[in-house]
Amino acid sequence: MATKKTVTEIKKPVSQSKSVVKYDEEFAKRAKATVAQEKDAIGGGNFIGTRGGILSYKQNPIPGNKIDCIILEAIKENNFYVGKFNPDEPMPPVCFAFGKGEEEMRPHPDSTEPQSETCDTCQHNEYGTADTGKGKACQNRRRIALIEASALDSATGIAEADIAYLKTNVLSVKNYANYVTNLAKTAELPPCAFVTNITTKPDPKSQFRILFQQVNQIDEKHYGAIFQKVEQAEKEIDFPYVALSEEDIKEREAQSKKRSANNKFARKQAPPEKAITKDALKRGARR
Repeated sequence: MATKKTVTEIKKPVSQSKSVVKYDEEFAKRAKATVAQEKDAIGGGNFIGTRGGILSYKQNPIPGNKIDCIILEAIKENNFYVGKFNPDEPMPPVCFAFGKGEEEMRPHPDSTEPQSETCDTCQHNEYGTADTGKGKACQNRRRIALIEASALDSATGIAEADIAYLKTNVLSVKNYANYVTNLAKTAELPPCAFVTNITTKPDPKSQFRILFQQVNQIDEKHYGAIFQKVEQAEKEIDFPYVALSEEDIKEREAQSKKRSANNKFARKQAPPEKAITKDALKRGARR
């Protein structure tokens, strides 16, 4: 009897199908989204928002518009921006500097457009150079690293607490300087030894000012953990601003044009306002 030949099925190699291409596109989109999501971790930190005098954290308003915290570290920060401020599309400064003292202040290596070799010799760091008023074109601020006072409530709270950052507006720098100087003179202690209350108040010159007030001194049993957190803040506080990529800039320009076109369309659709005549006013008065 003849033996049947065994036929081995040969599988064809998988070709680059449309589905694979789609997956590649999807993975590329997700990779881009991941980069955008992690920018804060790579080139920045979590800032406490202060727009309009409203304190917020991670885009959520802080209850009562005040926060009890422990100030770990602070540095001087100079920012120079190009163009008018747009709250819908905030741009990073083109030149920025960090330091403890004025002699240290010079453009950060990551500045996209350094304006001078040092801040002390920069023309934008002179009073009267601002577009309006008598201030400086370069904004002199304070960047403050802090943790919530609630971290004191547990044994590992301080070590596990996220460090947040507060950037003062220009006219609040003096408030901060007076606060920490007073602590040093009266108690001979730095601000990290106290719980500090931070809030804002309206101000006619700068929309709002940030206020700092001592709540109470921290128990010495927490000092060891706080010192470790201070050391962490000292290493991380001078993270640079992340420059926008060309793709980000083009996308913002496209969004700006789209909003402008929508506004024009809305104005065209709006019914014209009726002129108020004397007769109409008389009729209204008789009602």
